[in-house]
Amino acid sequence: MANLKTKSLVEINEAGIDTQANIYADKYRDQVDNYEAFSIKTKVNESLSPYEIVALGQQLDQFTQYTTFCESQGTLGSLGNMPQIALDVITASVGSSILPLISSIQPMSEEHGIVYYRQMRAMQTDGGYNTGDVIDSPLQRDNPGDGTLGGNRKLTNLVNLVAGTLTYSGNLPAAPVRPYLFNISIAGIGQGKDDGNGTLLGFGMSGTINYTTGVWSVTLALDPAANIAAAPGGVLPLQAMYDLDTDGLAALDKVQGQLQTKDIRAQIWALAADVGAFANFAFTQRFGRSAIDEVATDLTNELTRILNTNAINQILANIPAGSLTTWSKANGNLPGPSTASYAENKLTFIDAIANAEMVLHSQSGAPTANRYLVGKLAAATLRGMPDFTPAPDAANVSVGLFGYYDGIPVIRATGVIADYDMILLSNAGNYFNAPLAYAPFMPLMITNTVQSPNNPFRQTTAAGTWAGMTALNGNLSTRLTITA
Repeated sequence: MANLKTKSLVEINEAGIDTQANIYADKYRDQVDNYEAFSIKTKVNESLSPYEIVALGQQLDQFTQYTTFCESQGTLGSLGNMPQIALDVITASVGSSILPLISSIQPMSEEHGIVYYRQMRAMQTDGGYNTGDVIDSPLQRDNPGDGTLGGNRKLTNLVNLVAGTLTYSGNLPAAPVRPYLFNISIAGIGQGKDDGNGTLLGFGMSGTINYTTGVWSVTLALDPAANIAAAPGGVLPLQAMYDLDTDGLAALDKVQGQLQTKDIRAQIWALAADVGAFANFAFTQRFGRSAIDEVATDLTNELTRILNTNAINQILANIPAGSLTTWSKANGNLPGPSTASYAENKLTFIDAIANAEMVLHSQSGAPTANRYLVGKLAAATLRGMPDFTPAPDAANVSVGLFGYYDGIPVIRATGVIADYDMILLSNAGNYFNAPLAYAPFMPLMITNTVQSPNNPFRQTTAAGTWAGMTALNGNLSTRLTITA
């Protein structure tokens, strides 16, 4: 993970995110209402998070600031009628993009920005962790330890017994110890317990415990050689279970949160198209609207498709090596002889998805996948499943929302994802934990039509956006390949 920049940037204030969302909802009420009504997330029955409302508000703010800049430079006219319709165009563009489904939207206030990750580390050897071990990180599966970190009851193997040796001593890993709560046991030999005064009483052994320092001593009544020989692997531990005196501890178990950063640098995407005056006249006469407006809409849609494709390619390149599950369309997925019908075999696809989700969970700790990216033949396979519902405009897009399988949005990316591949993603909407980050710097804008100096009947319209995009957590993605 790159950690190249340390300067402070104006980013979304996580602590006050609800307040910020309410401010933007009041400031841009019409746009936020339209976003909530027509967003692709709404189509998949997911509510917009405060982060997404703030992200939209910041993009609208950016355009407002840009028009102010153009006005101060005397170039506002170059935007044509864009300032009057820009906020609605930006809202529509954000709402129709698949980026909110597969990425964390993080607007930047500068061309060069930073994505922050939070992680938690153990600061001592305890609870199943070594000092410095990562407990929680968006870049890997959570490490649960052994469940004793911060607990005052400890269970540990103090020493392995040695044939011919009766007396053993040492220091407990932690102290002070609460009286009456120090217990030791040796399989096949016996067990003992302290009497509250530092003396260990038991069967087959005796000893002492210093409650303050944790120094202990145990003496066996008999040579443990026979018991060691009978133990699994010839190893017989002296095990202790004890409670710490929490009030007397010099320090409690510590964990430490840390920030990691990754740079994002905004990139410009810009397209232009020509329209002839005669063609525009004919189009207007036939359809009653300007061909130039149609070109502006086409440019906007094409930029959205380009950004969608770029995002999917970055996710594909960041899938962990070896993260693969396979399923065969032919008979043979069921146990026993391959005599199942085509329909019966097809139902095993559910098991293949479950197995792929198990891989996803092992990589990242994510409980399940909530986004599917598919090639065209994988899309056709899902289309034939009983729990699939096609999206209303699925026939109009080659890279976009195709439908829903068991309630999960399916994004078809023909020509981008291998035909038989299905990519399972987990994008729970966590601002800091997503497969991808999309960071708009300058929102979408369209120029006024400009006449060609060589042909006054030809006019050019251009559209562009300035944004950063970077893969974040590849562990939140896995590949399922369908074989013939």
